Amino acid sequence: MRPAWLAAAFLTFVACGAPEPDDPLRPSDAGSAEGADGGPAAADLSESEDPVDPGDGDAVRIDDLGGLRASKQLRATMVDVGQGDGLVVQLPGGKVLAVDGGPSPNDYIDALRARGIRRVDYAVLSHAHSDHYTGLTPVLTSLVPADCLGRVLDPGLERTEVTGYRDFKAAAGCRYQKVGIGQTLNLDPDVEIVVLSAHAQRFGGTDDSHGINNTSVVLRLRYRRFSLLLQGDAEQPAEQDVATAMPTLLRSTVLKAGHHGSCTATGTTYLGLVAPQYLLMSLAADNTYGMPHCQTLSKLRARSGLRWARTDVNGSVTVTTDGSRYVVSLGRGSDSATACPRDCAVPLDF
Repeated sequence: MRPAWLAAAFLTFVACGAPEPDDPLRPSDAGSAEGADGGPAAADLSESEDPVDPGDGDAVRIDDLGGLRASKQLRATMVDVGQGDGLVVQLPGGKVLAVDGGPSPNDYIDALRARGIRRVDYAVLSHAHSDHYTGLTPVLTSLVPADCLGRVLDPGLERTEVTGYRDFKAAAGCRYQKVGIGQTLNLDPDVEIVVLSAHAQRFGGTDDSHGINNTSVVLRLRYRRFSLLLQGDAEQPAEQDVATAMPTLLRSTVLKAGHHGSCTATGTTYLGLVAPQYLLMSLAADNTYGMPHCQTLSKLRARSGLRWARTDVNGSVTVTTDGSRYVVSLGRGSDSATACPRDCAVPLDF
């Protein structure tokens, strides 16, 4: 019997791309020390000097999870945390990566435990806003090993004046590391994880809203022919910066859209460079921000073949892949819902 948290609907595709490289992960300057369980001793960070071909190809529908190879699957879940972000990636080698945790201190960690996750090996806070760090903080205390290995990562913007962020840093303790653009996270030998954006100072603005959104860690995960782009709340300035600096690295099978479907993110040029087959948006129903904005939905509808899922309509959404095919599992409803509360007054695009 299928577990209750799995989708009522399954959307499965073949991600056909360029052949995978022989060595998808650059070795870390820190060496290859291993922990007691045989995994990496820390979130080894290295500069990316020779990025792989991101691949290209079209999606082909197959039936359901039964169409995937049973072994060495990657599973990424966008947890329904309300108006925020909370994702968890279960890597094919068995390690677990948490990315953000939403605005509630309980919802995200409860969702992880409901999925049988009792240990989180690494955690990434995309940026220092409470709808991302509040739910991640208790995960650091309860599920991340209490050692001094580099397991807790963020872009390095210090918000010491904010109690919630101070709590996050205190919970991270000696496990904290700052990441930067061009670094590779050596978390699984079969998965390339590259940092495409991360800013330790406010970017694209000096305020505590857009300026901090644009510090977001943007991660591209590649497993064989499948790729996933996670970008926190990165908006147009950060997207444009990445598009200018490394346009060939953006193409990805699945995109987790920036800033909850806001009209300040998912730029037209950026969306064209990523060329996703599937897109994810994390947001609450009836949120006060009017997200997803109608300008964003218009961009999605304009792309032939693109489908999307959103937590306000679909609940938690899981993408499972064997590296060649992937399945999108919806918590409820149907995908590609086009309802949008309103246009926003000051859209950003490029």
